[in-house]
Amino acid sequence: MKRHYGEENAKVEYPALDREPITWESDRYVHFVIIGMSRMGVALGVEAAHLLHFPNFCRDKRLKSRITFIDADADKEMNFFRGRYRHYFDLSLSYYRDMEQIEKVHTILPNQIYGKEVNFLDIEFEFIKGQAETPEIQQLLAQWAKDPQQELSIAICLNFPPQSMAMGLYLPDVIYDQNIPVFIRQETSSALLDMLNNRIKKESLNRYSHVYPFGMLTNCFDLDRHSTRRAQLVNYIYDFKNKYKSSPAACPSESELLDGWNKLQVALQWSNLYCADSVDLKLRSLGFGTTPPLRLTSEQIELMAEVEHNRWNMEKLLLGYRKPTPEEEEKCKDNAVRKEYKTKRFVHTDIRPYYQLDEGTKEYDRCISECLPLIAEQ
Repeated sequence: MKRHYGEENAKVEYPALDREPITWESDRYVHFVIIGMSRMGVALGVEAAHLLHFPNFCRDKRLKSRITFIDADADKEMNFFRGRYRHYFDLSLSYYRDMEQIEKVHTILPNQIYGKEVNFLDIEFEFIKGQAETPEIQQLLAQWAKDPQQELSIAICLNFPPQSMAMGLYLPDVIYDQNIPVFIRQETSSALLDMLNNRIKKESLNRYSHVYPFGMLTNCFDLDRHSTRRAQLVNYIYDFKNKYKSSPAACPSESELLDGWNKLQVALQWSNLYCADSVDLKLRSLGFGTTPPLRLTSEQIELMAEVEHNRWNMEKLLLGYRKPTPEEEEKCKDNAVRKEYKTKRFVHTDIRPYYQLDEGTKEYDRCISECLPLIAEQ
């Protein structure tokens, strides 16, 4: 999805899910609520899990980004989702609530075969079974909107667009009063929301000025030159680190970037794209706005290296890799076995907390973090 809709004078930027940057000192966390576990809703949740990684988790492991799915069939849809991304759920607590039994929240535990080496990820999922228009869920949304610790955003992703529109325009008053962003999936046209959104008319903001359409055919995802070039540069930085054991000081020629990019498998190209997409969010969390710094301090580099590894853990788990069991860890001390497990079994020994990595592996995270200003220039 593009980061805006409309063009030129009618262009409207989508707000960031963290709104105000979440820094090392912050006690806030992002809470992204998705109403409707449609294909769009699930895809949106997975994309959010790739991106919502912040430095305050490095200070306080309770400050995880939370992604909540609300659906009338959440129990069944949860099972499909957990099955598809089982290697993430093997390592993380998740939560399920049936709104017909409001007082009961079920905590779903990680897989016991991993022992105590679990629950180190910085994203958590919650599944709520119920109709979003019921008083119980409306009260829950209002409660979340009033919580000053949460940076709440809501996406309406029901399969029937008119139903999504109705849901998005009749949420609890506090959602609109607190300017909580509400994203409403539309398939073809955003005309009705354009009429309601005073941002386009350059008038004073009103009740629906923080309600945004998304998913229209005219607003589909595109790999623009900006995103691709940044991803190509991420790949170049890793290659440079491999060859010269240091970070590059400048961006190479277009032909050199393209040459390295074309040699990559598609899965690795997507890995670099996910890394590139996180650059602006990382610099925001360090307090930098649209102008990147010339360089980062050693403390900033180390902090961003940990954030990058947290992001990488999620990326690999969502792409189908898994953490080795304690028995496999012992076998993987042999380099040949470790390589076989990684390439043939999708078992990666670096899926672990940052502090458990060896210094050689940490250097790659530091290298990417040191080069954040260079990537941002692109």
